[in-house]
Amino acid sequence: MVKPLKAANTRKNSKGERITSRKRNINELLELVEDKHYISLSRNDVLFHENEPIKGVHFLLTGKIKITKTCSDNTESTLYIINPPDIICFHSVMEEEYHMHTAVADSDSMVCFVPKKELEKILAKNANIAFNLMKLLCLKINVIENQISRFI
Repeated sequence: MVKPLKAANTRKNSKGERITSRKRNINELLELVEDKHYISLSRNDVLFHENEPIKGVHFLLTGKIKITKTCSDNTESTLYIINPPDIICFHSVMEEEYHMHTAVADSDSMVCFVPKKELEKILAKNANIAFNLMKLLCLKINVIENQISRFI
C-alpha cells in the first residue's frame, strides 16, 4: 500500500495557519507587482472567454475556477478545476496571443489580475520568482500527465 505524500514545504504563519510554498511564491510575486487589479467573481461569472486576446495573468486567491473548452460539435467540456492558490492558464500568457480556454467561476472567487508586461518585467528582474513559477508549471504538467495516464 502506497502512503499519501505529505504537503511539501509547509510552515505556519504568525496566526498558526499552514502556508504552502505555492502560496508563499504567489504572495511574493504579488507583493512586487505595482499594477494589479482584484476581481470578485460570483458563481458562473466568466473571467475570460476562449479566443479573447490575452492581456495578462490571473492568480486565483479564493474560490474555484472551471477551465472549459468548446468542442468541434459546439459542446463545452470541462478540462479541469483550479483551486487556490494558483495561476490560471499561465502557459497561455507566455506563449499565445489569445486564450485557448474559457475560465468560469465554479464558486464565489477572488482573482488578482497582473498585466502581461508587468509580469514579464518582474520575471526578468527576479530569477528566484521565475524559477518558482517554472517549478509550479512542472508540477501542473505532472498532474495532467497523471490524469491522462488513467485513460491509457
